[in-house]
Amino acid sequence: MPPSHAIQVGPYYALALAMLLAPVLWFHAPGVPAMRTGVRRFDDTEAATRIPAQQEYSPAPDPGMPPSFLEMGDPRANDCIVRDVSATAEGAGWRWTYLKPALRFHLMDRYRQEFAMDFTIVDIAFRSTGPVTLTCLVNDRVLARLSCPHPGNYHLERDVPAAWLTPDPVIVQAALDKVWTAPADGARLGYVLQRAGFGH
Repeated sequence: MPPSHAIQVGPYYALALAMLLAPVLWFHAPGVPAMRTGVRRFDDTEAATRIPAQQEYSPAPDPGMPPSFLEMGDPRANDCIVRDVSATAEGAGWRWTYLKPALRFHLMDRYRQEFAMDFTIVDIAFRSTGPVTLTCLVNDRVLARLSCPHPGNYHLERDVPAAWLTPDPVIVQAALDKVWTAPADGARLGYVLQRAGFGH
């Protein structure tokens, strides 16, 4: 018989206690290598030398809004396209327009602004359409109508009333009354646009 003050431990209790203490005893047992536990020790300097060098995150600068006057060869021109202007610049930096081209512009101020654009009526299109008229609207108000009686380069430049330049962005539409349907693919092509935008 055991002494009256001794604690009797049943076999199942002893087994559970051994399973509970085993990881602690195993991990802290002197002389047991760290790798036996399956855990990489933080004071393992040899392992630390094999950690890949960390790269510093350096975000690119914010390009900001596109300028209020754009060359069509500028990649930022894509951010100004509302519709019906080619997303790809060609040649020396021009883009085809289609049926109802429209662009958007962000302006720093509304006063003493003028809108200007340079475009070309292409000879092969003119053979089909004949003389055409370009109508330019700023925020749905007619700014100008320009007759194009022959193929070639044209320049449009007009002052814009400050009251027309709200809200932001300003939407400019510049469409021909007749477009050319390309026989190869059926694309409805207007004029070739080189540059457009606002300035003082």
